[in-house]
Amino acid sequence: MAAVGDLLGGGRRTAIAVLTGLPGVGKSALARQLVEVSRGAYPGGELFVDFGGGAGETAVGDALASCLRALGVADAVIPPGRAERAGLFRTRTSAAPMLVVLDDVTEPAQVRAFQPHAPGSAVLVTSNARLTELRLDGAGVVALEPLDDDAAATLLGELSGRRAEPDDLLALVRECGGLPVALRVAAARLARRSGLTVRALAEEIADARRAAFSVRGEDSVAAVFATSYRRLPAGAARLYRLLGAAPAVDYTVEVAAAVAGLDEDTCADQLDVVVESGLLPSETDGWFRPHTLVRRHARERAVAEETERDLAAAARRLVWFLVQRAALADLVINGTGRLRVTPVADVVGDRPNPFADRPAALDWLDAQRANLLAAVRAALDSGWNDLAWQLAECATALYANRRYLVDWTETSDLGATAAGLAGNAAAEARLRSYASRAWLDLNRPDRARAELDAAFALAPDDVRLRASLYEMDGRFHEAAGDHRRALVAFERSLALFESVDDRRGAASLTLFIGRALGELGEPERALSTLTVALRLLRAVDDTKMAGRALISLGRVHERLGGDGDAHEAYTSAVETLSASGDLFHESWARDALAALAERTGDVDAARVHVARMVEIHTRLGGPDVETVTRRLADLG
Repeated sequence: MAAVGDLLGGGRRTAIAVLTGLPGVGKSALARQLVEVSRGAYPGGELFVDFGGGAGETAVGDALASCLRALGVADAVIPPGRAERAGLFRTRTSAAPMLVVLDDVTEPAQVRAFQPHAPGSAVLVTSNARLTELRLDGAGVVALEPLDDDAAATLLGELSGRRAEPDDLLALVRECGGLPVALRVAAARLARRSGLTVRALAEEIADARRAAFSVRGEDSVAAVFATSYRRLPAGAARLYRLLGAAPAVDYTVEVAAAVAGLDEDTCADQLDVVVESGLLPSETDGWFRPHTLVRRHARERAVAEETERDLAAAARRLVWFLVQRAALADLVINGTGRLRVTPVADVVGDRPNPFADRPAALDWLDAQRANLLAAVRAALDSGWNDLAWQLAECATALYANRRYLVDWTETSDLGATAAGLAGNAAAEARLRSYASRAWLDLNRPDRARAELDAAFALAPDDVRLRASLYEMDGRFHEAAGDHRRALVAFERSLALFESVDDRRGAASLTLFIGRALGELGEPERALSTLTVALRLLRAVDDTKMAGRALISLGRVHERLGGDGDAHEAYTSAVETLSASGDLFHESWARDALAALAERTGDVDAARVHVARMVEIHTRLGGPDVETVTRRLADLG
């Protein structure tokens, strides 16, 4: 209210303030409140025009006639034409400042015709649309956002008269998305049905199949979106529907284009139309993030107006786009020599790789993280089993580097299930064995062991795949502290990789063997083995594993009393891993540097490294955020 008041402050020209935002966010209610607090501020009086349901020249002309009548003009002398009526309106509003409220405006012309001529006048506009042209004309805009959790909970409690457990109230508020119209309907249902609990209503709303916002047979929330939706041109309306039904959480232009089967330029134009309508917020950092209830409405319209075949085709286009793009990202992140069951050449075809380097590929996968999981789940549900497991395998390039462990386990489980249904034992074994790493990091060695045992039982007679399984087996024993058994498994894996001239696999296993030797109290052998591993890893351009080899070398140097050599190795590891976008293992190197700095009395250096660890763990959302934050505080 303060912001709008500032915009409407008196001046020589008529001030225009536009209240914009989602349908149902409370624009009209705020406008009415502003009129109440402005009583007496406009000697010429107040006029109210409701454009809801009206359109074009007819609506403007009729509204002008109504305003002229309110200003005392007799019907007999009201001009027949819109332009003449607008001229007479300016004449009759030139004596004293007036406030004109224009509700539910859809186009700039509806505003320009109603600007009073008296200095100090004001026009207050509410609109679902953005009305960009009015902004260019100098109108001030105040965008209303949905209520935050606390404000929404307060409103819900006051309207319903209900008290509830904070968690239940929060669940209901979030299902309503903080949208006042939805909160009012939810409050009305709670007030009307004493036996309906807050938790039960939240669960009912979460179930998209139930008409949770229905009042006397009409969905009151969908109704507020319906007017803006009906005004969309056919192409933009279809894009809105398809995006609502697609297995994507948020979307960029390229994702939306894949869903709709459009070229990106056409899709961008249609997205602009939907944004202008007010149904979709403007993109942020290249992403469109629709309100949860808008997405629900779009999905309902899609089910009502699109065929099942067309909806399935849109979803499949999205999944296929993500499979192709994730495969290209995986190639950049892990190189062409990595063991893959996915037939990458068939998947990507002759498509050019859009990723310039490893960090760019990782950042793209990271940005698409929620969509990757949603797409794997949708592909499995739709019976597109090959697409489901291929996307799950490609997504491990993200999970192994950014350590999204829960996503990793869920996606791998879905992918392994899909591979089993597709009859691809190699893919299922690969996904189950690789997921064992995530289960270990989640402190679930029982589940990790079960996945590995299942993988060994499934694996066909493929040398590289079995070599990979022995590698994972060794890492399981390494995590359990059984370095002797880990060494045996690593040596079996190395022999298999070398038998098929897999230089990448052999380089990695040389690293693991060197690490095991260090843990077994053989630092000299470990040092020579790790030095060879570093050379081999650099030869195959595996920067991530090279960075990890440098960390292991630093630890061996420390054991041998070479703090200077250890510091040099750790510093090189930080540089290597940071440049490759491997945040998780960069934190390992920082941890080692911080510990070395603390041991040698350089607290300032330790603080720098731990501060960076806090940044990394906060971004990755891992379980160690509190631990490293406390460590930083302890350093002062």
